[in-house]
Amino acid sequence: MELRVYARVLRRGWLLVLTLTAAGGLLAAVVTWQATRMYAATVTMVVSTAGGGSTDLSADEGGQLSAQRVRSYAKLVASDRVAAAVIGRLHLTESPDLLRSRIVTQAVPDTLLLRVSVRDSSAPRAERLADAVGTAFSAAVAQVEAPGPGQRPAARVTVWEAARPPAGPVTPRPARNLALGLLCGMVAGLGAMFVRYRLFNTRCDPAEAAAITDRPALGSIVFEPEAGRRPLIVHASPHSPRAEGFRQLRANLRFAAVDGGPHSIVITSSGPDEGRSTTCCNLAITLAQTGARVCLLEGDLRRPSFAGYLGVDAAAGLTSVLIGAANLDDVLQPWRTGPYLAAGNAGPSLAAGSSGPSLAVGSSGQAFAAGGRGWLGDGCVDVLPSGPIPPDPSALLGSRGMAELLDQLSQRYDLVLVDAPPLLATPDAAVLAGRAGGTLLVVRIGRTRRAQLRRATAALRSADARVLGTVLNMVPSRGLTDGSRGLFDAFPPLGRLARVELPVAGRSVVAGTAEADRQAEPVSLAFLPDQRSDGESLMTGATTR
Repeated sequence: MELRVYARVLRRGWLLVLTLTAAGGLLAAVVTWQATRMYAATVTMVVSTAGGGSTDLSADEGGQLSAQRVRSYAKLVASDRVAAAVIGRLHLTESPDLLRSRIVTQAVPDTLLLRVSVRDSSAPRAERLADAVGTAFSAAVAQVEAPGPGQRPAARVTVWEAARPPAGPVTPRPARNLALGLLCGMVAGLGAMFVRYRLFNTRCDPAEAAAITDRPALGSIVFEPEAGRRPLIVHASPHSPRAEGFRQLRANLRFAAVDGGPHSIVITSSGPDEGRSTTCCNLAITLAQTGARVCLLEGDLRRPSFAGYLGVDAAAGLTSVLIGAANLDDVLQPWRTGPYLAAGNAGPSLAAGSSGPSLAVGSSGQAFAAGGRGWLGDGCVDVLPSGPIPPDPSALLGSRGMAELLDQLSQRYDLVLVDAPPLLATPDAAVLAGRAGGTLLVVRIGRTRRAQLRRATAALRSADARVLGTVLNMVPSRGLTDGSRGLFDAFPPLGRLARVELPVAGRSVVAGTAEADRQAEPVSLAFLPDQRSDGESLMTGATTR
């Protein structure tokens, strides 16, 4: 995971980490409070040998012998013989093994000193035990090292410093125990937080979406609360983050299509309510703003939505053409903006019989400008709705007539955008993706699960579909960097742009000096039917399809 993923996981799970850290500290405090306090008393002994001469060699040999004996005696202090002697001297009731477990011996390096510490729950008794161990061990060494009865021992151990009363307990150590408890609790909290993230947080983020699909993210559509009621970007400010996201998607699509790009693109998702239909409609509008001729084909024959989003008549459409009940030119509907409706003009269209100015070969587009300014510039958006819902949509979408229709539309328009149903719900999307020139996979951040995205990617690969990339939908605005926020804020309100008079078709038309895809002012589509009721919103589950 990247650093920002760790930061997000920590931000979401800080309460768990804090709780387990506090629990670890509390547990350490309780254990420390209930632990038996132990005191330690230390006695210091010196090891010496009986020298047989006065030469330097004999003194050196005696020192080496004493050093060897010190190392050996350090292992013999906590022996059963010494423990039994101490128990008998002090009239104790405990076993020798228990007493041996409380005796700690240390040989001071490069010296002939032995330090023996004895621990006990009573400070005075620890002092008496240490003195008794020193006396008992000295007597035992003298007895063992004597060559014979009444003879001088070869080595002896003498108590150099008697034990002193302990100043305080050596265990437990409250400060150390509390620090260890807090540290262990924090480590446990961090581990539990990341385990929970891996096991229960199955929703993918942008980095995981790119890794699963092995394709780049061509666009990031920012979440806006008003998108539930106003799904089309013509309802919002043209320099809003959401509108800018679709312009970014449009630009990236052109880079992805450098080597003879596709003329038909299927837009689908792994599951429902991920925003594929609104993405398809808004991408068509954004492309048409640059002069592209776009056809919107509603390939979701199970849950059609173009009638609600675009205000078109869905009584006849794709199914009518495929079953031979209608001609293509009869059911293609130009998407009209406000100025056209007011002027009685249907707007530019490639559909035969359209009353608006056509963008067929040889048309200069001036008739459109004379009809009134709109959001689409010199481009056009023609809509082919679903038509009547058939009993077997998969059979229709996989028919030869569907393939021929896609070819016909691809020759007539610059780009055909197909709104397909979810990949995991029906096989319709995979069938359409196999016939189209490219596929865009919509991933809703915070909803699409990693397992679903893997299955959807596998379905597209099995259909031999060309996946152009992903579209990250409903990206939280807080996930944007400061630089990207500044990008949106850098656009001034379009009403403040300087304007010039442009002669078009014998008359003057007021136009802004901004680039072609930034219109002088947003056009209200109040005449269209409401896309969502005021009571619905994205936050309450009324998501756009």
